[in-house]
Amino acid sequence: MINIFELERLQGRRIYGLWWFPQFSNIKYRGELYIEGESFFIKLFDDQKNFYNRVGDNIDVMLGESEEGRLSLRNGFVKNETTYHSGRRNFKAILLQFTEAYFGSHFGQNLETLESISIESKELSKWLGTYPFEYVKLSNYDKVIAHKNFKSVSAYVKSMKFKLEIHRLVSESSDETEATLKSIVSILITPDSPANIMWYKPIAKSIQNLLVLLIGGVVPFDRVSALQFFKQDDKEYPWTTEIYGWLRTPTANDINSHEIIVNLEDVRNKFDSIVNQWFVIEKELAKAVNLFVALFFNKHLYLESKFIILMQSIEAFHRQKFVGKLLPDDEFERVYTKAKEIIESKLKGTVSQDILERISQQLHYCNEYNLNKRLKEVLNSLPVSLRTLVTKNPKKFTHLIVNTRHDMTHPSNKSREKILKGEALVYANERLMLLCHILYLRELGVPDEIIRKGIVRAPTYRFLIEECPDNL
Repeated sequence: MINIFELERLQGRRIYGLWWFPQFSNIKYRGELYIEGESFFIKLFDDQKNFYNRVGDNIDVMLGESEEGRLSLRNGFVKNETTYHSGRRNFKAILLQFTEAYFGSHFGQNLETLESISIESKELSKWLGTYPFEYVKLSNYDKVIAHKNFKSVSAYVKSMKFKLEIHRLVSESSDETEATLKSIVSILITPDSPANIMWYKPIAKSIQNLLVLLIGGVVPFDRVSALQFFKQDDKEYPWTTEIYGWLRTPTANDINSHEIIVNLEDVRNKFDSIVNQWFVIEKELAKAVNLFVALFFNKHLYLESKFIILMQSIEAFHRQKFVGKLLPDDEFERVYTKAKEIIESKLKGTVSQDILERISQQLHYCNEYNLNKRLKEVLNSLPVSLRTLVTKNPKKFTHLIVNTRHDMTHPSNKSREKILKGEALVYANERLMLLCHILYLRELGVPDEIIRKGIVRAPTYRFLIEECPDNL
C-alpha cells in the first residue's frame, strides 16, 4: 500500500528512480524527478541512443518506479538537452516536462478504471459555514475537536449518471498537552459503474466551475485522490492514487467567509436541483457561461479585453435564452426574398457580383436584434430588486455600454461621444460582472432573495452599491 503524498512535501526534492515508456517497457532509464510549481520534470541520465526515434518530442505517458513508489506522468514533451557532471566527465541528459502526475499507480494496471475520485480542499470549508464546537477533554486541557453538527450533502446527476457528495472531514492529532485540527472538505464523485480516468477529468473541472459561480471566486483544491480495487488471492483490496495537475488554481487566492456569494446552507435544500441544472446549463449555455467563469481564473486582463469578453458572454446568453428576432422566421423569409429580388434587379450590372453577394449576406442579419435591444431585454428580464443592483438608470447604462462596445470592435477616425474610458470603464466592467453573475445564478435556480443577500454582503460587489459613483 502506498503513502498519501502531499505535493508541498515533494517541492524542491529530487526523486530518483527508473523511468520508461509503456510501449518500450524493456528500455529503462535512470533519472530524477523534481517538481517546480505545478510542473513535473524528469532528467534522464542513461544513454539516450535512438530516444527521439522512439518517442519523438511529445510524450503521452511515462512510467516510473522510484523511492516514492510507482508513478505515471502524462502530457509531456522534451524540454531540452542538458548535461550533468559525474567524476571528471560531463554527460548528456534529456530533460522532460509533464503537466500531470499520478503517484501510486501505473497506467495500464487498472488505473484507467476507477471506482471514484475524491477532491479535497481546506479553503472550501468556509463555504460550508460554521457549526457549534464540541469540546473533548484531553488530559488537563479542553480542546476543540470538530464541528459535529455538519450534515453531508449529496446530489445524483441524472444526465451523467454519477453521485456527488460533499463531506466535512476533521483530522486530529494530539498528545497530553495539545491537539491540532485540520478541517478538510471532500468532494466525492462516484459513477454508477467504474469509469475511465479521463471521464472524471471534465467532471471535476465542471464542479470547480460550479463552485466558482456559487462562491464568487476560485477555491484552491489541495489534492485529487482516485480509488480503485485490485484482486489478489480472490480478494479485493483498495488502492489509492494521488493525482496532480488536473485542477490548476491561482496561488494566494484564499476565500474569506464574508466574500462568498452563495453559502452551502443558503441552498442546502436545493442542492440536488442546482447541481443537475448546472450540467444542463453547461451544455446549453456553454458559449456564454464559460467566458464568464474563465475571468475568475485570469485576473490580469486589460480593461478592454475584460469588457469585450463580458459583452460577448451577455450577447451569447441572450441568443440562447431569448427569441431575439423582429419577425417570425417564415415571415422574414418572404421579406428577405422580396428585398433580395428588388436589390438585384436595381443593381445588377452596375456593381460587381461580389458586392451583390455581400449585400445578400448582410440581409440575413436584418431580422436579429441589435446589441442595444439585446442588453435592454436582458436587464428587463431581472426583477427590480436585482436590476437596481446593476444600474439605477438602465437607459443610460445601455447607451454607454453599447457605444463603448462599438467603439472597441469597429474603431474609426470619427470620434464617438459618450464612451467609457479609464475609471468609468473599470466600474462598467464590475457592473457587467455583476450582471453576468446574477444571470447565471438565476439559471442555476438560486432564489432571487438569496442572490441579493449574497451580493449586498460580499465586498466584491458591495462597493458598486455603496461607494461606486452612480454614473451608469
